[in-house]
Amino acid sequence: MNSLGSIRRFPFSGFVLGILLATALLAAASSAGAAGPERDRFLKRVQSALDRQDLAAFKKLFNWEGVSDDLQASLDRHLFNHLFDHPVESVELIPLPADFRTEYVLNGVRHYANVEIMGLVKVNYRKGAQGRTSLKIPYGKKGNRYLFAGTVRETVNPDAPPSKQIQVIIIGFGHPPVTFEGYMLYLQNQTPVRKNLKDMGGGNLTQLVRGEDITFLKVWRTSAQGSIQIEILIDGKTIYKTQPLDTRQPIIFNR
Repeated sequence: MNSLGSIRRFPFSGFVLGILLATALLAAASSAGAAGPERDRFLKRVQSALDRQDLAAFKKLFNWEGVSDDLQASLDRHLFNHLFDHPVESVELIPLPADFRTEYVLNGVRHYANVEIMGLVKVNYRKGAQGRTSLKIPYGKKGNRYLFAGTVRETVNPDAPPSKQIQVIIIGFGHPPVTFEGYMLYLQNQTPVRKNLKDMGGGNLTQLVRGEDITFLKVWRTSAQGSIQIEILIDGKTIYKTQPLDTRQPIIFNR
């Protein structure tokens, strides 16, 4: 499951892999587009619930149809219990990243969204709040209503091998901060999945996904100078690590 693009430097960022980004990965790659009146009203309800710190009102903005009790409990622990920890600066609608997927199968279980995904709601927290910046939640349409998406699970292969946590750590050394781009290929349900990689603005990136294995990685520096170090871990065990490399040539891992 993906990308930490959804929750950036937040105390429940690991939860991205379990719930929020699990749902976000399901999203059809439709554009957020120009907001219509009903979408505007949805955004205003989100803003109002956050401004009033009204958790009950915020929960009513989710589509809970088909969402299991354990996923709802995980949302309580990892999202709702931290939603009002820091002041909210603004709320906006943003389009989906190009590498979002319509669904995925992990550990023999198919995960899919219970709304027609339209984009992401981005909650921007006030700068300086211990490095926390933003939270992103997928939203879409269910009938004529706009709602936050829930994740529905369906077992499709009870004999599937268990997934592993795949972690890619990219550290840039230099001033101004190093910039870089790249991508990785990993296996989910024995199907190759591509995940784009890009620095987070401070010269570093930690990317977490779940799958059976990582098969390829390619990263290249886009800044004029600086060094890049890459480490790949599977279930906490390092399988690949470079020294800091000062090069404009791509750094490649392949197996």
